[in-house]
Amino acid sequence: MYPDRVVREMTGVSQSLLADLREEYRKYGLIREFEHLNDTHIADLERVQQIRQEGKTVSQAIRKIVRERALKTLLQECSDGFEELHERINRFEAKLDRLDQLANRE
Repeated sequence: MYPDRVVREMTGVSQSLLADLREEYRKYGLIREFEHLNDTHIADLERVQQIRQEGKTVSQAIRKIVRERALKTLLQECSDGFEELHERINRFEAKLDRLDQLANRE
């Protein structure tokens, strides 16, 4: 986790660009108010700079990158949720099998 000053030194972005990026992250619930940025966010900043070089505005680039990050995060959370649900179903089926075996013994 890096404070804003360190992020700006590492990436060369302006304070306003970093503030805009943080605001967009907060809008999508990807970071909290005073949370430091991590390596993933720095990679996003680099992508913002690449998109800017392609002729997009700063705000367009930030929106695009943060929306992509939010989608990736949501997909990962769904994947984790499905795995947990699958495990619960398997445990439930195992309990049903044990109950069936007990019922057959009686």
